[in-house]
Amino acid sequence: MPPERYGDDWSRDETILALYLYCQIPFSKTKAGNPEVIKLAALLGRTPASIARKLGNFGAFDPLLAKQGISGLTHTGKAARLIWEEFNNRWEALVEQSGLLLASLAQGVPRLENPRMTVGPSEETIIAPPDGPSERIARVSV
Repeated sequence: MPPERYGDDWSRDETILALYLYCQIPFSKTKAGNPEVIKLAALLGRTPASIARKLGNFGAFDPLLAKQGISGLTHTGKAARLIWEEFNNRWEALVEQSGLLLASLAQGVPRLENPRMTVGPSEETIIAPPDGPSERIARVSV
């Protein structure tokens, strides 16, 4: 069965990893020159500008950005919307899926969805998994 494509040449796996990165860095740093964007571009066999555009697509769906009066890119692709809807408010599932993808890539296992996505064992920390607590208690005066 051929990999599922969304009309913009991004596989499901690639889009999931892009969303994972989007959740790791502030929106203001989703630029092509960001080292994390460059690492993901190398991992996926894409340009940093392509990754930055995909990250901007996710910004269009982000309600936290909308509350701040910030919008992402206006011409989003179908892939970004579908993956956002799948993982929105299911962030643990995103972390789990991304971890599996990154682990298989770190072992040099090619992905069937995109044969460009191969990484040797020396590049195992392309996107670092989050460390530390994922939640904290905050007290806010309103």
